[in-house]
Amino acid sequence: MLTNNQHKFYANFFRWLNWLCLLLLWFFVFSLFCHNLVSFNQDLGRHLKAGEIIIQQQKVFKNNLFSFSYPQFPFINHHWLAEVIFFLFVQYFGLKSLIALSVILFSLLFFSLLWFSAKKSGWLISFSWGFLLLLLLNQRSDVRPEIFSYLFLSLYFIILNKTSIFRKYWFILPLIQLFWVNTHIYFFLGPTLLFLYLINNFIHKLKVKNHKQFLLACLAFSLSVLACLLNPNFINGALYPLLVFKNYGYRIVENQSIFFMTHYYSQLYNPYFLLIFFASLITFFITLNNQSFYTISSFLFFSFLGFQAIRNIPLFALSVFVSVNQNLLLIKEKIKQKFSPELLLNFKLLFYFIFIPLILFLTYQNMINQTYQKRLSDKRFGFADFKGIKEGAKFILDNKITGPMFNNFDIGSALIYYLYPQYQVFVDGRPEAYPAAFFNETYIPMQESEKEWQEIVEQYNFNFIFFSHTDITPWAINFLTRVGKDKNWQLVFLDDYAVVFLKQNKVNQALINKYALNENSFTYSCHKQIDCYARILNILNILNWSKTGLQL
Repeated sequence: MLTNNQHKFYANFFRWLNWLCLLLLWFFVFSLFCHNLVSFNQDLGRHLKAGEIIIQQQKVFKNNLFSFSYPQFPFINHHWLAEVIFFLFVQYFGLKSLIALSVILFSLLFFSLLWFSAKKSGWLISFSWGFLLLLLLNQRSDVRPEIFSYLFLSLYFIILNKTSIFRKYWFILPLIQLFWVNTHIYFFLGPTLLFLYLINNFIHKLKVKNHKQFLLACLAFSLSVLACLLNPNFINGALYPLLVFKNYGYRIVENQSIFFMTHYYSQLYNPYFLLIFFASLITFFITLNNQSFYTISSFLFFSFLGFQAIRNIPLFALSVFVSVNQNLLLIKEKIKQKFSPELLLNFKLLFYFIFIPLILFLTYQNMINQTYQKRLSDKRFGFADFKGIKEGAKFILDNKITGPMFNNFDIGSALIYYLYPQYQVFVDGRPEAYPAAFFNETYIPMQESEKEWQEIVEQYNFNFIFFSHTDITPWAINFLTRVGKDKNWQLVFLDDYAVVFLKQNKVNQALINKYALNENSFTYSCHKQIDCYARILNILNILNWSKTGLQL
């Protein structure tokens, strides 16, 4: 048996170890989320330009502003406030401040959940489970409007997972909803959680006649639903999550299920998510008698979302952060009775002296891998620059190449940032901002078929092509292979992200004479960057070039 002095010693000892673990976990969070703006080529560039325009015009635009193919097509901007916040950060603190914002928001939501869970289930369980879930959250670590959804959802879970906290702070939820509905499309999750909580309180009211708690839940739910109407598009904006996929003509990777991705890659996709899901499921089975309608229904709901689309996997991670911690506490109490205090103390010591070195090792490993490009990834640790299509856009502006421009889906948003308003894009990364038929009857067929391509060229009179060769769709590869051999188009720019072709005409002749590239004249150095080398090899293979001066 431990003496009183020994109890005091170990209590203080573990208190210091907990603070050390918190510090080391923050360094790990920093190493995971502090990286270059890889989302710039996808959506971030468009978000920044949209935020700038909203501030300039003092209103939220409601049409497809950036494209010349469908400029008047109606567009519901459900993340306008996030765009304004992003732009203001860039305007006052510089582009790299968005990296700091991302680290701050992810740290805030993660450690809020960790602290709340630890107060209920203890630090040992919270550290272990939180660390595992952090690796799921990292799968969506880019700077996007959805980081606000992660924060707001975390606050919802904290307030709804303890009755006493809900009674004190229920009024905060409608206020959160007011910001959430204007920052990201996941805002519907707030009222959904409150509805499940309301049903749970109705069931509880029937059992114990607790009218006050039920009325508070009704009030919070009603006000949160009303808050959803306070957006620039009123009821259309509030219902948008239910309607967005009715006009969604282009398939995006992040919206696909793990089953689709498993079939596509012919191997199990994201086994780590499956491992966490089944581990969570087991804890719910073991503690089934202690579960409420709210805990079970929310677990099933977010599990469904996680399986439905890979972009929802972090939502699942947040949903099981607190609930599974509580389950593990119940399991721990059952196991605790079967072991002596000395054995439990030894186990606790063993945990800390394994967990702390593990965090140190993984933090160091992650920083080294990203800093020295040891992985085939665009991510670079720290406040590093992200080149993307910047050099290609600079080439267009410096040489004052005239439009119209044909570009592919993947880089439309980045082109908006660099080239708008001098140039409008043909398409960008918003399927909802174009008719579904545009993708199915124009965009994809024009890349698959030479005949369709010629018809669209005549219709829009394209003068140059700006295309990211990292696009792995079959139609993109087919298009690049074909246009690379087309004598009507001349390749004048090629780097590890993009290619630029000029149309063979009098307007472009001087630039073609100056910049024309072919298999024998092309040289490129990747400066020992493995990911760059892989991208260049890919486009050279598509163009069927072999006699090039390519250096790693």
